[in-house]
Amino acid sequence: MILVNMTFFTLIYETSHKISSSAEITSYLTQALHQTGGTLTHILSLTSGLSSFNKELELLNKQQRKVFVIHTSLELGVMLFQAAKKMKMTGDGYLWIATNAITDLFHSVSSSRISLLKGMVGVKSYFPENTQDFLNFKNRFRQKFRHDYPEEEQDEPGIFAMQGYNTVRLLKQNSPENLDHVTPILETTVEIVYVIGKGYHSVYWTEGFGFSERDC
Repeated sequence: MILVNMTFFTLIYETSHKISSSAEITSYLTQALHQTGGTLTHILSLTSGLSSFNKELELLNKQQRKVFVIHTSLELGVMLFQAAKKMKMTGDGYLWIATNAITDLFHSVSSSRISLLKGMVGVKSYFPENTQDFLNFKNRFRQKFRHDYPEEEQDEPGIFAMQGYNTVRLLKQNSPENLDHVTPILETTVEIVYVIGKGYHSVYWTEGFGFSERDC
């Protein structure tokens, strides 16, 4: 995964019912950082709907906080990152890492919006996009989406569309009483993204194989 070597991290999370609890994300993050030699040293909560982050960012900057993990909605994450840019808290010497609460929505937002997060790194939920089954689903999804929402430019199915499709397919293949016997697919691959220009570059990490430039 990402090598951090005794780096001190600040977690910034949003207090919202749509975002997983701070206790949950703190537990996961603490364990993950411990395995790589990193340490979670500071936690900052932001209220949904907050429009100014200057005071919070100024405090973090004075404390020499340089590495941030953002677990917020896409909307709040964009506003926060733009505020940090104005305060020169992005770029060289700083690292901003987004959780999948932000990155999983990249399929559904415009390139101009993604460009607002230029320089951010993120961990994105992985699903295989090069299988024939997905390509067939993608074609059907795009045709339906263009018919229903002709004014929208983003017609790519993301992780949530794929999860919905897989759930329906699973229900068709198995009666409800048999679902307990279905073996879940273990997530052994993660997608790591870096926002550059009006898009993002992906690399993949697979347990037992390490990093790859190509979708496994």
